[in-house]
Amino acid sequence: MKPETKQVAKTVGAVVAGAAIGYVAGALSAPAKGSETRRRIRHTIEDEAEDLARKAKKTMKDAKAKIADAIHG
Repeated sequence: MKPETKQVAKTVGAVVAGAAIGYVAGALSAPAKGSETRRRIRHTIEDEAEDLARKAKKTMKDAKAKIADAIHG
């Protein structure tokens, strides 16, 4: 994998992780029942994980296309 692709993947991962951590911190400090807070955290983490997986797949697809272009281009 090219260094540029690795850097993009790391940056995307860091942004998503930071957003998730911020959301969890906010949710934990919000006045809600514990069960409701845990449910919101679980759904947010699941959504963020799915989003990160989609972005990672797209990044890999883009990287493979660039490599193929470089080899065949």
